[in-house]
Parts: sequence; structure tokens; C-alpha cells
Amino acid sequence: MKKNLCQLKLTTPRDLVAVRQRARQIAHLLGYSYQDQAAIAAGVFLLAVNAYQLSGRVIVHFELHGQNLHVVPETAARRRKTSRPQYQLVKSLPRAAANLDWDDLSWMIRQLSQMAPVGVLAEIHRQNDEMLNLLHELRVCQAELAREKPSVPVAA
Repeated sequence: MKKNLCQLKLTTPRDLVAVRQRARQIAHLLGYSYQDQAAIAAGVFLLAVNAYQLSGRVIVHFELHGQNLHVVPETAARRRKTSRPQYQLVKSLPRAAANLDWDDLSWMIRQLSQMAPVGVLAEIHRQNDEMLNLLHELRVCQAELAREKPSVPVAA
């Protein structure tokens, strides 16, 4: 069963920042981990930029198909049913999403659209925070792997 969460029209480069922000917000509302929120935001931004560069006018659809989040950029060419392949982001919903009330989720997403969008500088700051957190987690994992790796004796 398909549920439309929201759609955003992209007509200016500033809208690309807004769609990245909205992707992260929706991922948060759906209960994705911090890492997944960052990955979804980055993936949606990449899809939106590529579609925007092709046509300059894009509608990004956020949808639920069963137990998956789908984010689909639709260009004017795609609306005219051209044969270009359509790229999309698909991510399985986290377990936490099973407990969501879909009416409440729809209401919260509508409220997001009424909030003032974050400025470009604030979004870059958020991206920087995401990058630093992910790099820290990577270093922690690398340190754990180094501790668990058995030492190999060196032959003389």
C-alpha cells in the first residue's frame, strides 16, 4: 500500500537545501538512527541535485510503500513519460516505525512545511556536525577492530 507523505517543488538552488533538511526531518520522525538520517538526507540531496541539473524544475515525492521509504524526484521530462530511467532512494523502515500512528505522522509532516526553512549556513553547520559524528564513530569502530585483531607472530 502506497502512502504519500509529502512532496516538495524545487525551482531554485535554495530549494535543494530545503529538500535535504526535510529528508532528515522525515527520517527522524520515522525513527531512523542518526547515521541513517544523515545518509537519507545526503542521498535525497544527491538525487534532487541531479534531477534539478537535468530540468531545473523538480518535484520530490516522499512516499511509503509497504515497509519502505521511497523518495522519488520527478522532472518535467519524467512527467511527460520520457524513457529516461528514474532514480529513487528506497530504505526499509526501522522497527520504531511499526508503532507510529500514520495520521499523527502526516500531521507532523504538514507542520514541518509551515516552519521557516533553515538557512544555508545553518544547514552546512548541521552537515559538518553529521560528518564529525560519523568520523568519530568510524574511529571508535577502527579502534575496536584493532583491539580484537589477534597479533600475528613475526618469523625471524
